[in-house]
Amino acid sequence: MRDAVRYLNLDTGLVPEELASKVQECPGIVPLDEEHKALTDYVYGSLRKNGIEDLSDYVLRAASLRRFLG
Repeated sequence: MRDAVRYLNLDTGLVPEELASKVQECPGIVPLDEEHKALTDYVYGSLRKNGIEDLSDYVLRAASLRRFLG
């Protein structure tokens, strides 16, 4: 579970409130991966603006950090 939580980006608004509140109850227990967060912030922001021109590189970089594409 720790491996999954470190890649969780709560700033997108896509995480259910119940899960987000549970994760926020335990700050610092699992350090977030800041590089992954920056990549997913960019992807999410681009999708919200309907920009898809260079997302594949960002998605693949984030997947590489997670060692999982999905």
